[in-house]
Amino acid sequence: MEKIIRTIDNDMTPRFGHSLTLVCRARGQEKAILFGGVTGSDNHYSINCDTYAYYLGPKKWVKLSPTGVIPAPRAAHAACSPFENQLMIYGGATGSGGLASDELFLLDLSEGDNKAVWMNVHLTKGPTPGKRYGHSLVYYKPYFILFGGNLNNEVANDVWLFSLEQQPLQWTKLDIKSEMPCPRIYHSAVVCTHGSANGMMVIFGGRKKSGQNLNDMWGLRKHRNGVWDWMKAPHHGVPQDRIQHTSLFCGTLFINVGGRGNTLGDNLPIEVYDTENSEWSKFGNFRRFRHAAFIFENYLYIHGGLEDDKHNNPANVLNEIDLFELFESNQNLTKRLNSYFDSKKEQQNIKN
Repeated sequence: MEKIIRTIDNDMTPRFGHSLTLVCRARGQEKAILFGGVTGSDNHYSINCDTYAYYLGPKKWVKLSPTGVIPAPRAAHAACSPFENQLMIYGGATGSGGLASDELFLLDLSEGDNKAVWMNVHLTKGPTPGKRYGHSLVYYKPYFILFGGNLNNEVANDVWLFSLEQQPLQWTKLDIKSEMPCPRIYHSAVVCTHGSANGMMVIFGGRKKSGQNLNDMWGLRKHRNGVWDWMKAPHHGVPQDRIQHTSLFCGTLFINVGGRGNTLGDNLPIEVYDTENSEWSKFGNFRRFRHAAFIFENYLYIHGGLEDDKHNNPANVLNEIDLFELFESNQNLTKRLNSYFDSKKEQQNIKN
């Protein structure tokens, strides 16, 4: 694993509890946006509201100076990118038991990074998901989907939608009749856009109010008749329970990275779930939690988080993993990757 996990020169302030979201895939302009998180060491910490761009081509960090309504400092918030050069964030913790507001914030980079603007998304009416942290937020056109987290000192399993295509602009709490995942915090959520799970928001793990860490996996989907329901994922093999991890999709492959578990602590294997045959595969351990991660093409990028024995000092590192190298010993996963990238090339050729 040491040869597969490469370290990229990193001049970013070490931090944890931040977000790092891919916002631009255009050739020559590829970048991810980092927001917030906790800096400091040895229990002397600061919570931040700074905004950085990481440019994949030159492998360079640049601190941005957005104008507009800057979100308050926060960590354990949720972020996603609805469109190219846009970032949305919600919630988070502000320290000393405080919580960030229940406002939805948008970072608009469409006029260039030197003209970045933060703004509130003003609701027309209705309730909000409330102040919370340790939740998840994803975008699946036309919806932002928020799930779970800690709300008023209670662990939640509610689902809220925010549609960009409906007026008035408002949050809507789903009334789901199917079996549901139990309330949880510090889980992961990501949308699948390929294969049999296409269109599902998939969640994994997290922690119950009792303190038990979870290893279950669920998919949320909308049917053609407008009904939403949860489906517990079938599986062959037993994944590790984990919290404060990251999960990402590459094609039909769901990838768990880092986190903390009940049994193995913070030294957990990278695990991959194949949505086409429901099989879990394990790879070498990656010791990190409360980090941030994103995928671009076949490369997995992992930034910051905690890894030292006392969990006092954030990691001053940006790692890069080539998924073809990681899956080299697994013919099935390599085949899935090749099939996915071949289909992307075909789609691109059709567009051209």
